[in-house]
Amino acid sequence: MKTHNLENILDSINLRKLAKPSVLCINALFILSMLPAFLSTAVQAATPTPALHTSGHTILDADNNGLL
Repeated sequence: MKTHNLENILDSINLRKLAKPSVLCINALFILSMLPAFLSTAVQAATPTPALHTSGHTILDADNNGLL
C-alpha cells in the first residue's frame, strides 16, 4: 500500500513538466553570470616611460641622468 502512495506522489510531481522551466532557469543564471565579463570597461594602456640608454658602462635615462 505504501508503494502505491509513493507512485501517486511521483506521478503528481511530473518531472517532465519541470524540465523545461528548470533548463530555462539554469540558462538564465548562466547568462547573468557571464554578463560582467562582457560588460567590463576597456583597459587603457599605461603611459609610456622614457627609454633608457647607455653611454659606455653607464645607464642613462631620457634626460641623460646616470642611474645606478
